[in-house]
Amino acid sequence: EQISFLGSQYSLELSLGQFIQLKAIAYGLPYLTQLGLYSLWKDDINLEELFQQAIRGTGIYADHLQRLLWTLEQDTQLASSFNQVLQAEDAVEIELLPAFKLESLGLVKLQGNRATPTCDLYSHYFRDRLNK
Repeated sequence: EQISFLGSQYSLELSLGQFIQLKAIAYGLPYLTQLGLYSLWKDDINLEELFQQAIRGTGIYADHLQRLLWTLEQDTQLASSFNQVLQAEDAVEIELLPAFKLESLGLVKLQGNRATPTCDLYSHYFRDRLNK
């Protein structure tokens, strides 16, 4: 409902499927959702183009993703823990301190002491960049 309301503020007429797709890309995170809707409105692109630009490291999410990547590159344990989450098929148990740091960065959601990537955008963008 909130994404739909925000989309209407940009006069975007997105289908339920498109709202679901945007939510999968940005996990409903307010900042990422706002940027996505703004780009759909301003750049007149579709969700697939938005997503492809993002995972290539271009487009509206580039600065945000590069800042997160820089943060991960400064802490090898943090990067390693997040890479472990990205490579797992299901929620994976990681050490407590990296789990909390990754959660505070918004990169993972925790279910007890098991972590999964927060959104498709983060999964796709970081998977190749951290698995070198």
